[in-house]
Amino acid sequence: MNDLEKNAAGERILTLQQEGILAGVKRAAPSKLRVFLRAYAGVASKSQAIKAKCLDCSNLVVDEVRNCPAAGCPLHAYRPYQKKTTPLP
Repeated sequence: MNDLEKNAAGERILTLQQEGILAGVKRAAPSKLRVFLRAYAGVASKSQAIKAKCLDCSNLVVDEVRNCPAAGCPLHAYRPYQKKTTPLP
């Protein structure tokens, strides 16, 4: 068990739903696991928490986050993996 999965007293802090999501992330995209652990532990930055939520919503597919059609989502403008555009002079 990772330190981010325990509180100061050494007790588990994850819900069963979070544990299920983490198990799926470990199988499908282990490189994204730390982002989810930090978000669930409450120590993630705002951008890390948004990244975790967007990846969860898009089934861990970065291209789905980048091309997200959910314009009504309050996080849509802040989603990660967007291509940066430079304004024309």
